[in-house]
Amino acid sequence: MRSPESKFSLTYAPALARVAGVASICLILIGCTPPPDLQGRVQPIDNTLPWPTLFTTAQLEQTVTPTLSEDKTSTEATDSLTARAAALRTRARGLSAPVLDSATRKHLLAAVARHP
Repeated sequence: MRSPESKFSLTYAPALARVAGVASICLILIGCTPPPDLQGRVQPIDNTLPWPTLFTTAQLEQTVTPTLSEDKTSTEATDSLTARAAALRTRARGLSAPVLDSATRKHLLAAVARHP
């Protein structure tokens, strides 16, 4: 009479050999790679510096407004944004079109009806 241990070892021996082989290849490949250089990647924190200040919405608007008036007038900026929004809406309409045309849809529905 065979013991349960011998049956287990005979049944799963090829699978265990494959797992051991793959594991050993992975360990060899990991051992052959040089370790990453992590020196100088993290800057030390200076605890004596004050916390950064957060801007309010009004402060942000003041910083953006001068650059807008230098580059374009407000009407030109509004017109370009309106044109861009219209182009995006047109593109969205084109992307939301049906995927199947009516002839293809009828053909597929007929094929599904034939194979219940």
